Amino acid sequence: RVLAKGLVPILEPEVDIHASDKEACERLLLDSLLEGLRRLGLDDKVIFKLTLPTQPNLYLPLMGHPCTLRVVALSGGHARKEACKMLAYNTGMIASFSRAFTEGMLVTQSEEDFTKTVDESCEAIFKASRALGRKEMQLVKVQQQTGFFLALDMSGCSTPEALRRYGVGHLSYSGQVEMMYKMHEMRSRIIKNQKFDGSRVVAAILFEGTIDSQIGGLPSATYLWEHKRVVPFLKIDTGLAEEGDGVQLMKEIPALDEVLDRGMAAGIFGTKGRSMIRHSDQQGIKAVVQQQFDIARRVLAKGLVPILEPEVDIHASDKEACERLLLDMLLEGLRQLPPQEMVIFRLTLPTQPNLYLRLMGHPCTLRVLALSGGYGREEACKLLAQNTGMIACFSRAFLEGMLVTQSEEDFTKTLDESCEAIFQASRSPGRKEMQLAKVRQQEGFFAALDQSGGSTRQALRRYGVDDKAYTGEAEMMDRIHEMRSRIITNPKFDGSRVVAAILFEATMDREIGGVPSAQFLWEEKRVVPFLKIDKGLAEEKDGVQLMKDMPALDDLLDRAVAAGIFGTKERSVIKHFNQEGIKAIVQQQFDIARRVLAKGLVPILEPEVDIHASDKEACERLLLDLLLEGLGQLAPEDWVVFKLTLPTQPDLYLPLMQHPCTLRVLALSGGYAREEACKLLAQNTGMIASFSRAFTEGLQDEQSEKDFSKTVDASCEVIFQASRGHAASASSGRHGGA
Repeated sequence: RVLAKGLVPILEPEVDIHASDKEACERLLLDSLLEGLRRLGLDDKVIFKLTLPTQPNLYLPLMGHPCTLRVVALSGGHARKEACKMLAYNTGMIASFSRAFTEGMLVTQSEEDFTKTVDESCEAIFKASRALGRKEMQLVKVQQQTGFFLALDMSGCSTPEALRRYGVGHLSYSGQVEMMYKMHEMRSRIIKNQKFDGSRVVAAILFEGTIDSQIGGLPSATYLWEHKRVVPFLKIDTGLAEEGDGVQLMKEIPALDEVLDRGMAAGIFGTKGRSMIRHSDQQGIKAVVQQQFDIARRVLAKGLVPILEPEVDIHASDKEACERLLLDMLLEGLRQLPPQEMVIFRLTLPTQPNLYLRLMGHPCTLRVLALSGGYGREEACKLLAQNTGMIACFSRAFLEGMLVTQSEEDFTKTLDESCEAIFQASRSPGRKEMQLAKVRQQEGFFAALDQSGGSTRQALRRYGVDDKAYTGEAEMMDRIHEMRSRIITNPKFDGSRVVAAILFEATMDREIGGVPSAQFLWEEKRVVPFLKIDKGLAEEKDGVQLMKDMPALDDLLDRAVAAGIFGTKERSVIKHFNQEGIKAIVQQQFDIARRVLAKGLVPILEPEVDIHASDKEACERLLLDLLLEGLGQLAPEDWVVFKLTLPTQPDLYLPLMQHPCTLRVLALSGGYAREEACKLLAQNTGMIASFSRAFTEGLQDEQSEKDFSKTVDASCEVIFQASRGHAASASSGRHGGA
């Protein structure tokens, strides 16, 4: 009704910032707003005024729709400083504050003071609302927006088949030039369609000939971004070489620099180069990865973002072996990139769901895309939905059902259905969903960085910080925080090998790199943050040490939730075989676990068995029985993690891993040195490390950054290798895709 009067409406469906399910409200709201936008006329323009979202950049899809003029943020009760801080995390949103704008303005102020307050408010809100340049906005969209990439880069080899499926036979054109003209007509029809826009399509990959052509009177890449808010990429390879060593490398690209320069001039954001793996041949796959990264470096040097596409043939008899070998080599290639270099991977949907979580955990990975590889759309979407965090970059599967003979109404309907099916399969998970998948299925280990008052002094001594280097508890905690920060900020510490890190309460309350520690761990390192919540051990009784009372537990858990903590850890110790004592330990662990679960957090239960206990094996067998009994009393969706002493009998804890309420079983080092702990861990299928002393072994305060990095890298690698093997497959077999 507003639009009918020639006015522009601001739609303001505010989400209460105090809603307990705020993030769920926002996700549902986004879907409904997008649905509403798709029912508007092409010339109808609206503005949205929305609560600053829990997940930064959630509303990027709204900005990608052609009917959206602007998305503005309301302060919703936040003070100006907090509102501006949150706004700065949401690229493309600008402020529309009320209370936060007028904050500090008083009727009693002199004109000079009032003017100063107005000026300060305007400046602070203006800076938080500053628009980004084209490349910065495209980078955020590529990295964070829910949606999918579209491959419209059919070249000379694949064009005849693509046209045939579209209903254009070879008799409809004569020669290469006419064939490519017909192909451009098809691409233009798709891109100009009203259902094709940046609310669902994040980016499109174009063939070189397309960037030299126009759509709607504009260069193709310009039209894509300015009219559709879709980020343009360019296919740069010139086809596949002959097969050798089970692979097909890219053909030589003699004019690559010239192509890249033309792409940059045309407004291209990035590139794509494809090679093919047909069999599991180590030398062949190594050559594929080497070539991909060599080309990627040349692309990066031009200021463009490369998509590396080492496709694995879906018909390969040893497809899973190819994928595992490829993953290791891609990660090795990533570790050789400078920290600021960002790449994208386009990969075959893996045989083992969530295999590529480790790639997503590396800071140099912008996105991991899935190619359809010959699957039909329905099958490709089904497989994609099992791989948390991957998004589609389909070609044939996207075009399925589109025909040159269709009316515009039927063509639009087919395109819309394709976009929606692929968009839904590509939906970006929320933070907790992504963290859950990582904790449940990713290969890697947990780093225990939760030394508390009792163990901090010893940890600092091993690090080379003498007791005389600090005075009192506060300075001691400052020094241990410096040590933890040095580890966490090190380039070799990241989510490709480290699944999660357990923090001490004081670490959660402090900052790393200018942001809260838990936030830094997840947003910068893709490492899931856990919090140690126990207050130490009580005196020994009945052969065990229970946890001390935690009178402020609910308050601590609430603070943890607010800080973005995923779960908790609580430790007790079994010293001797005593049925009553061990039963009390397990009872207390599950009692605390239920309180943690009630807050929406995932508990790590740590009933440690002393490695020096004379009856260690008997303790472990009784503990296993009681833990299984405790699991049987949990609700089906109550998921827990166990952190246990490496057992005397290898694989003793396999029954725990088979229970549907068990997310993971971790191993504590318990006093063993790293080499011994890793040796024992490798004997226990499905267990992964959560070491503390064994992880920090060899790290010294006085080390140069180069030596420190080398030690961190060596520690991460040896613990990772001991933690891999059947760990992820055991988990995926129990839970399936997350």
